[in-house]
Amino acid sequence: TTANTNPTVSWTTPTNASAMTGKISLVSTAAPASSGTARIAKWCLTVNGAAATEYNVAALNRSGDNYDLSYYFKFDSGCWILDTSNYSYDVRKLTLSYDTTTWENKAYTFVIKVTDSSDRESTTSSLTITTANTNPTVSWTTPTNASAMTGKISLVSTAAPASSGTARIA
Repeated sequence: TTANTNPTVSWTTPTNASAMTGKISLVSTAAPASSGTARIAKWCLTVNGAAATEYNVAALNRSGDNYDLSYYFKFDSGCWILDTSNYSYDVRKLTLSYDTTTWENKAYTFVIKVTDSSDRESTTSSLTITTANTNPTVSWTTPTNASAMTGKISLVSTAAPASSGTARIA
């Protein structure tokens, strides 16, 4: 008898997952089992214990090229599932892109698991990132002397969006 092995999955980026700000990319790679001819056919993601909800943040790529294969997958309950008619594809790379500008500054744990076309599952691989987005600032710029003011006065305040990300003052 031959012992079947399971596929493997791991996070390959980022190299420094602390103090991340603005737009980020997270990359995970998978390898099919060393025995048999199965291909990677399903990617499942949880973030802080909840199934991923954003289909559009992912790009699934065939091994050895950068073609976005997302349109061959259906998205359900945090999983990208390859349509069985497309099992000739071996999807070994998942790239997740997020704009963290509006995210709360805290740790986020991403857990990924893959399943191959023979329904063998990998163990999970986790990656924890910590966001450190800056907050917008506001300050008074006039008046220079605010004591004993009389008559019509003008007060001016200025604001600046966070230095990280793409936010605007809303």
